[in-house]
Amino acid sequence: MRTSVKKYILCFLGALAFFLSSSSLVRAQLSGLSVSAGFANAHILGDNLAAKPFRNPFSDDKFFGGSLDGGHPGLRMQMNFALDDGGIFEIPISFAYIFYMGREKEPISSLSDIKLRHDIYVPSFSLGFNYSFLRFTAFARMAKIYASLESRATYVTQGTFESIQNYVEFNEVEKLSHKTKEAAWRFGGALRLGLNGELNHPWYLDINAGVAAINLIGKDDSRGELLTPHKKTANYTETKESTVYTYRFYLMIQYKL
Repeated sequence: MRTSVKKYILCFLGALAFFLSSSSLVRAQLSGLSVSAGFANAHILGDNLAAKPFRNPFSDDKFFGGSLDGGHPGLRMQMNFALDDGGIFEIPISFAYIFYMGREKEPISSLSDIKLRHDIYVPSFSLGFNYSFLRFTAFARMAKIYASLESRATYVTQGTFESIQNYVEFNEVEKLSHKTKEAAWRFGGALRLGLNGELNHPWYLDINAGVAAINLIGKDDSRGELLTPHKKTANYTETKESTVYTYRFYLMIQYKL
């Protein structure tokens, strides 16, 4: 994890500790504020090159993908500011960090194989608007269903690409590693639908999911695709940056002041 991202997380955790340990007077002044933290999962949607294999020996396609198919873990921290006494309308401010990790293993011969690894870490900052359109009671606990619209700034860090070649016959391992494309900022948005339910006041469970577009604004075709390791290989050159759509799932614990 990058040092700068560690600083962001520590700052957020420091603010969270301050809110939870503040006096009753401060809590009264901050009535309507909630803080959340939990786990995230991201899945690249559609036919984006980042989700395709590095290379396919059974196809004539010459592309070199990112091998970022499937789900990728992450973390999300969030603060919600209520705009009314009932919390029907809220302003969420959040920080998320997704660990995109591609893994492949290819046999070279009966006595050797090669493992390919592609890692790229993607933090993002979001500002949104929540609308709770349904409230109900279940098992004597309050719950609500809400819709959320977010604007998002995403920082795609410089990743790493590593090949590990294993020679079983000679009991040798050869490792090669290099940095991938340069880091870049992109701007997009997300639509989410969530369920927020009371566990034991002031603790709540927040489960939400939705679709996000990472790079609606700021595309750079000269850089190639956003989440692939290489713009140019021996047989293929990327000529544009496609929009990256992702499915996001979040499971968080919320504390309401």
